[in-house]
Order: sequence, then C-alpha cells, then structure tokens
Amino acid sequence: MPCHVTRRRETRLPSDQRRIDDTVLRRLRAALDNEEVRLSGSAAAE
Repeated sequence: MPCHVTRRRETRLPSDQRRIDDTVLRRLRAALDNEEVRLSGSAAAE
C-alpha cells in the first residue's frame, strides 16, 4: 500500500513543480521587464 501512495505522490509532483516553475518564470520575466524599462528610461533621459 505505501508503494501505491508514493507512486501517486510522484505523479502529482511534476505538475506541482511545473506550476512552481511557471510562477518563478513569470516573476523573473516581470523583474527583467521592470529592469529593462528602468534602464531604457535612464538612457532616454541622458
């Protein structure tokens, strides 16, 4: 029985991991976009 539970948990883990990866990537992209805007704004001001 524990083996079955372990398999089920392993099956769910990749989906959870993908969700976490997607969240991290979204936050990273947003941070990079903000940095790009900040840098292009200071370049335009010069």
